[in-house]
Amino acid sequence: MKKLLFLSLSSFIFLASCNSNPIVSKKYTINFINDDGELLQSSEVEEGAIPKYDGGTPFKQAPSEHEYVYIGWDKPIKRATEDTTYKATYDYVFLFGTYPQTLVSDNDLINALSKESPIGEYDYISYEGKNYFKQDSEQDYKSDDGTRVKENDEKYIYYEVKPIQWKILGDESDKFYTTYKLLDTCNFNKEYEPEVNAIIFPNNYCESEMRKYLNSTGDFANDGFKWRAFRGDTSRIDKPKIINDANSTKDVPNLYACEDIPENNDQIFALSRAELRDKKYGFNEEDNIDSKRTAKSTDYARARNATLFNDNTSTYWTRSPSASELGVYKYNAYNVTCDGSIQFNSTDIPGRCIRPAIKLSTSHCD
Repeated sequence: MKKLLFLSLSSFIFLASCNSNPIVSKKYTINFINDDGELLQSSEVEEGAIPKYDGGTPFKQAPSEHEYVYIGWDKPIKRATEDTTYKATYDYVFLFGTYPQTLVSDNDLINALSKESPIGEYDYISYEGKNYFKQDSEQDYKSDDGTRVKENDEKYIYYEVKPIQWKILGDESDKFYTTYKLLDTCNFNKEYEPEVNAIIFPNNYCESEMRKYLNSTGDFANDGFKWRAFRGDTSRIDKPKIINDANSTKDVPNLYACEDIPENNDQIFALSRAELRDKKYGFNEEDNIDSKRTAKSTDYARARNATLFNDNTSTYWTRSPSASELGVYKYNAYNVTCDGSIQFNSTDIPGRCIRPAIKLSTSHCD
């Protein structure tokens, strides 16, 4: 009995001793900084926990007519195992022209806009210093602010007109610009079947519906991208020679490559397959997956039936026809998919976006 009492007393003393020195969890210092080193947030995070940034969206001042777009941290956020610093990263874009882009989801603003009437040839609603455009949604989608929009929704129909962000490609010796986001949709060609014995096939860029829509010509003289984006002010945009030969399609030979477009014709063009596989523009040299080629669609493009994927990336056309000795390929053109790979698709497939490109005249460089 005494032995049992002694053991119990010893166990109590041992447990009491352990409880008087509890194990302290390890913590690490996690910093979030701007790209100039400015501290945005600092916190102590327990080992194994996932750090969380609770501050506002990082911002970096840019020169006139330019903007830095925050794209995330310099490395993936992982469970805390050591002191870690995460740095904000940005894309540098050129601002030029305007286009309907962002869904209006604020109820008070929606009510105010519903009482206003569009004015001018562009049918914009001007309200408190900003322009808005009315567009019914052609599909169900989720906007950038998380709003769920239903097809033909009678409430969510207004889109704010914002400056167009242009991604800068190349260097001073060979520089041009393509839209940072996918702003609109268009078929490569609406007609899938060519006329009997036709020489011009549906994947001919020179005669395509997309080329007309980009440059606001033909049926799109008072519509289309150029007309709406620049509202008549295109003096800064060059009219370069646009190469459409087989080399530009990366298929040699290519029975469906069309003629080059001479200088002083088009100001807006779609990128070729060769340009989208050129490392001097920052792209992978093959057709496989390449995040540098991907682009997200705007709310407006989604309302216009842009093909949607989980992260709001969408598919967009190149100007290049696919090539094969098989006749079926005269109906196909290359497009860039949601993962940045280049594939071909039929020219009349709906939901494909346009990704306009421009060159600036030497007297109006950015």
